[in-house]
Amino acid sequence: EAVELAKVMRAAEEGCGAAADRCSVVQLPVNLLEPDAVAGSASAPVAEARARGFTVLSHRPLHAIPPAEGLGGGFGLTSARHLTLRDGRPTLPAAALVRNTAREALAPHLPDAASLALEDIALLYAMHAPAVDVVLTGMRSAEYVDAAARLLRRPPLSPEAHADLTAAMLRLISELQGEQASR
Repeated sequence: EAVELAKVMRAAEEGCGAAADRCSVVQLPVNLLEPDAVAGSASAPVAEARARGFTVLSHRPLHAIPPAEGLGGGFGLTSARHLTLRDGRPTLPAAALVRNTAREALAPHLPDAASLALEDIALLYAMHAPAVDVVLTGMRSAEYVDAAARLLRRPPLSPEAHADLTAAMLRLISELQGEQASR
């Protein structure tokens, strides 16, 4: 369940009084399987935070909460912990589905879309999300840091590419949740 920004502001005012205006940074998850944070309207959490003057940090670009019960099994998980948005050896079916859906959405915009790894797509998605100021990527390994630095040297995703990718992920999630409901 998402936290409403208005509730955060009320809590800051109650706890800090006049100093509540010093509450200026908000951190939200932005990733392929939780696209609602950036999904195209002024009421999306990231847009709302920016409209209220917050600096927006995003986290978990490579780790998502499963959008449909049972989806974790397709990522090799047996419980509802975070899904890792990375290609593996072999890439598990649900991860391949997310990757291939994302590649298809990006194909009209990026000539190399078909060769992008899932983790690259996930990082590009977070890095170029509208109204996100900072993406907290972590530094678990040198390879991970190198990959993030490599992606920073790429041209940014266009707003259209990002919107198409968001729409594709929302459709995929809706389909997965619909399948879950029909079981």
